[in-house]
Amino acid sequence: MPRILRETASIKEFWLEPDSRSVAPATLGTANVFGKAYEQIPYSEAAGLEIRITPTSNRGILIDFGREVSGYPRLTFGAGHCRKVGVQAVESLQHLLNPLVAEAAAIADPIIYYHHVRARENGQVELPHCGGFRYLWAYPERPGKVELKSASVTYTPHHSDLDSCGYFLCSDELLNRAWYAGLHTVEMCTVDPALGGVAARHRIAEGDWVVVDGAKRDRLVWTADLAPAGAAIYASTYETDAIRDSLLSLSTFQEKSGYIPACSPGPIPARVASGFFGDYVAWWVVVLYQYYMHTGDEALMREMFPVIKRALAYLHGQRSVSTILRHMPEKFREKSPPLRAPSPAC
Repeated sequence: MPRILRETASIKEFWLEPDSRSVAPATLGTANVFGKAYEQIPYSEAAGLEIRITPTSNRGILIDFGREVSGYPRLTFGAGHCRKVGVQAVESLQHLLNPLVAEAAAIADPIIYYHHVRARENGQVELPHCGGFRYLWAYPERPGKVELKSASVTYTPHHSDLDSCGYFLCSDELLNRAWYAGLHTVEMCTVDPALGGVAARHRIAEGDWVVVDGAKRDRLVWTADLAPAGAAIYASTYETDAIRDSLLSLSTFQEKSGYIPACSPGPIPARVASGFFGDYVAWWVVVLYQYYMHTGDEALMREMFPVIKRALAYLHGQRSVSTILRHMPEKFREKSPPLRAPSPAC
């Protein structure tokens, strides 16, 4: 027991998962017009920091959550008033945009999180869903000043606690940090299927959780990404239902040819791209096999057996002589040695 308690205490040093779904910032800092923070202080609702533009001062507030988060940011304002406050959600301080181009950049690229709000006295604002950010930068875009009373994020990714999760611990601090950063990445990429797509507005599957390719983009289930993500999940959270529902969501879109789309339905560009990854059909079979080896879920395997047969038939068809010849340029056909049909064992 003493050894377990010592290990638990050590793990907390590297643990990145929040304690609850309401995540408070770690620090606050006043920031200049370029987002450079100074006077950083521990977060407190009594901090009393101001966002303001006056003839002699122009400053915003840099809100640091101390880790990557994802969800719905909420700001509560105290005394004062500012007609327009710009808010950027970024993963790194290097990603902060010049306030003069932030709105135009966000319109051109929806992955850039920029919103503007009206900061009313004693008012609360909830921003649209933002996936994958650590910092919120709030700054004035109109004359005025207003106090930031509180900030938080309603955390939407999968949420495990220390007692229900597999863990890793060794004598190398860097390796420990890498392992728990990897765990946090998997958690951030395990999302509610109703919050798919960059803007979190696409339903990409059924069930409680699915595993997507990134917390920020594309927020879609991609078959090949499930292989490394699955390996991490089996060793940590063991949220195997997320792998199962991800595979099931892709299988429902299998074509008559046996082709399984490379990613779940989402924005039109993703739907077009998902039809050009023949090797991802093989990855779907591999990931299903890995899932079975770790869970022994025979019921799912029996249900998916017709899908597997059609997928393998599609892959076998891609290796047929006629298919190879049909896609071979005419000038190479006469020079190529005779091709033999693949053995059924292939």
